[in-house]
Amino acid sequence: MAAIGRLLGMSPAPVAACRVLEVGCADGGNLAALAVTLPESQFTGFDLAAEAIASGREMLRTVGLANVRLAAADLLEWRPEGRQFDYIIAHGFYSWVPVNVRDRLFEVIAATLAPHGIAYVSYNVYPGCFLRKMMAGMMHLHADRLPDPWQRVAQSRELMKFLLAGQTGESYAGRILREEAGMVLSESDENIFHDDLAPINDPVWFREFAAHARRFSLAYLAESEFYSSSDHHLPEVVREVLGQMTAADREQYLDFLKCRRFRGSLLVRAGVSSTPEPRAEEIDRLLISSPLAAVSASPSLAPGAVEEFKDRRGIPLRVDHPLSKAALLHLAGQHPRALSFPSLVSEASAMAAPQPVTPDDVEALRNVMLRAYQAGLIDLGTHEPAWAPAPGECPMASPLVRYQVGRKHPFVSSLRHLAVNIDDELAAAMLPLLDGTRNAQKLTAELAARFPASDLRQQIDSRLQTAAQQALLSA
Repeated sequence: MAAIGRLLGMSPAPVAACRVLEVGCADGGNLAALAVTLPESQFTGFDLAAEAIASGREMLRTVGLANVRLAAADLLEWRPEGRQFDYIIAHGFYSWVPVNVRDRLFEVIAATLAPHGIAYVSYNVYPGCFLRKMMAGMMHLHADRLPDPWQRVAQSRELMKFLLAGQTGESYAGRILREEAGMVLSESDENIFHDDLAPINDPVWFREFAAHARRFSLAYLAESEFYSSSDHHLPEVVREVLGQMTAADREQYLDFLKCRRFRGSLLVRAGVSSTPEPRAEEIDRLLISSPLAAVSASPSLAPGAVEEFKDRRGIPLRVDHPLSKAALLHLAGQHPRALSFPSLVSEASAMAAPQPVTPDDVEALRNVMLRAYQAGLIDLGTHEPAWAPAPGECPMASPLVRYQVGRKHPFVSSLRHLAVNIDDELAAAMLPLLDGTRNAQKLTAELAARFPASDLRQQIDSRLQTAAQQALLSA
C-alpha cells in the first residue's frame, strides 16, 4: 500500500512507525503477523466474533505482542474515539454485509483515515461473479437444509463432484460447469463457508463501488495488485479505446474484458494529491525483489543481446539493456531479499563491467523495473523486515511461527508476511524448538527419538535452510 501510494505521488506514513486498523480482523492473525516485524507501529482490530477475539488475545499474550489491540465489537456500534489511522484494512467484508453496514464501513474510513492514509477494501465484482453466484445458488439449494455448517460445506463439495461427473461432452455449458466446479473444489472449507454459503454475498459493479466511496468523500486510488490494472497483454486497438476513457471507466471496462470477479481496491481521501500514472523516479526510494530467472543458462550482458527472464508462472520479460539484465540476474540471486535501487545500480554496474554505466542507463533501468512491476513480475516495497537469510549457529524462529506450529495451524506467517504451509512432520516438530538456545546438534539429539533416521542431522540442516529461505527465522 505504501509503495503504491509513493508511486502515485502520495506521502503515506512510513510503515515502520504507523497506525493500522483492521475491520473484521477475526482472531487478529493478520495484524499479529505485521506486528511481529513492525514493533514501533500500532495495530487495532475488531470483529463481531467474540470467540475469535478471545483466541487472538490469548495468542498476543503468549507471543508477547504489546502493539496490537483487539476488541469484540459490532461495526455499527464501534466508535473511533478521535483516533486516526495511516492504513485501514477491510478484507472479505464489504460484499458479505448488509447495505447499512457497508455505509458504516465507509463512514468509519472517512472519519479515521489520516490525510495521506490508504484504505484497502476487498469485494466481489461483476461480471465474473455472475458465474460464481450461479454455483453458490446451487450449493444453497442443495445444502441449506442441513443444520451443521461443516455438513453444508461437505455436501457442497459432493454437489461439485456430481456436476463434474455429469459433464461428459464438450458443450459450452459443460465447459463452464467443469471450470467453476473445479475452482470451488480447490478452495478451502473455510473459504467455501465464508464466500459461497454465506447468507449475504452481494457482488457489485466497480462503477457502483467507486460511486459509493465518493458519497463518503473517498476516492479510488489503485488496485492493491497493481498489475491487475495493466492492459499490456491486450491488442493495440483495445488499448487505444481504453486510453480515451476516464480512470474509473477504464477500470470498469477492464473488468468487462477480464470477466473479473474480485477486487482489492485502495481508497484515499477525496482531493488528496496523487498522479494518475506511476512515477518512475519513485523507484529510487523503494525496495525491489524479484524471483525472475534467466531462461538461458549463460545469459549475455552484451548490448543488444535479448535475454528472456520468466517468473514461476512462466510469464516472460525480454530485455536487451545490459544494466537491466545484470540487475535482474542480481535480484534473482538475492531473492527473496529486497534491495534498494541505489544498491541494485551499484551491484549491477559491477556485473555489467566493462560496459560504462551512464545516467541514461540508470533511467532505462528505472523504466524496466516499473514496467516489470506493472506486469506483476517484481515486488516493490518500502520496508524490509528483519529476517535471517541463513540459519546461523542457534537459529530462532519467529515467536508467532512457534506459536502457530505448536497449535497445529495449517499455515504459519512468515516474516515477509506470506502464508507458509508446514506439511512436513519433521519441520513441524523442529520449528517450535527454535528459540535461539539450540544448535543443530542439540536439535538432532532432542528429535532422535521421534525420527530415528541415520541421516537426521542432514535432514535437520536441510529443514533449517528451507525455514531461512521461507523467512521463518528471526535475524
